[in-house]
Amino acid sequence: MKKFGLFIKVLAVIIMVFTCLPSNSKASGKEYILEGELNFIVHSDEYVIYEIEESGNKLRYEEAILENNKFTEIHTKVFDITNGENELIDEFSTSLEFTNNEVKIEQENNARVESEEIELSTSESNINFTNDVPKPLMLARASSSWVSSRMPKINIGYRYPDDAKYAGMYKYNVKLPNKNYDNFTRQVDSMRSRESGVLMEATGLAAAGTLAKLASGKLTLSWSTAWSLVKKIGAPLAVGYEAFRWFQSYDKAVSYFYATPPKTTPGTISK
Repeated sequence: MKKFGLFIKVLAVIIMVFTCLPSNSKASGKEYILEGELNFIVHSDEYVIYEIEESGNKLRYEEAILENNKFTEIHTKVFDITNGENELIDEFSTSLEFTNNEVKIEQENNARVESEEIELSTSESNINFTNDVPKPLMLARASSSWVSSRMPKINIGYRYPDDAKYAGMYKYNVKLPNKNYDNFTRQVDSMRSRESGVLMEATGLAAAGTLAKLASGKLTLSWSTAWSLVKKIGAPLAVGYEAFRWFQSYDKAVSYFYATPPKTTPGTISK
């Protein structure tokens, strides 16, 4: 009953917020946003608006949030504002139920409900982080060593010129040129650049470790959902943001790995 009451309150917040905001207003199509970076317009406990550029398209997320100690409800609308107009392209609701150190996440999109259950990583975990200095491209090519994520328990990387690995799966001698393989290597490099900074902090490692459990999964992880998870760990906003950006690169890298020929079905071992 408590959860039902919370859901009703969320609907009230959503109606109030989206009614007050001019969702059909024109967006600034000339503003430049770095690929994948979030440009926050509003960020409060009840409402978040941000813009992000993905694959050449400029997207605007509007999220209404209602939360207490045990439950969080988030309603998300996604608009394509590439041409200066707000075109609604996606809309979904996400609920998070926290029980001790475990989280049950349910997401409804077009009457279809998906769910995941994960355990929050802790900042007290014994984490060994290798702060190695990335090799220049020419040295990496000459040594043919693996360029991999340095996050604990994250096994993903590439080896020049045509090898890739992820979670015990290997793809050797990828036929080049291949766009998916190129994108895979770029995302691994992006992961490593994030790892060199804030992820050296215990809360950042715990935040990234928690989000990583949702990579290549059934749920769409928006910023507000990610922030609801990582702040439970005690990560400050700046650390949570870096962990979310790291997750975005990781999630894309996993997708590009599966798409790189020979294409691999998730959950199988590549020979």
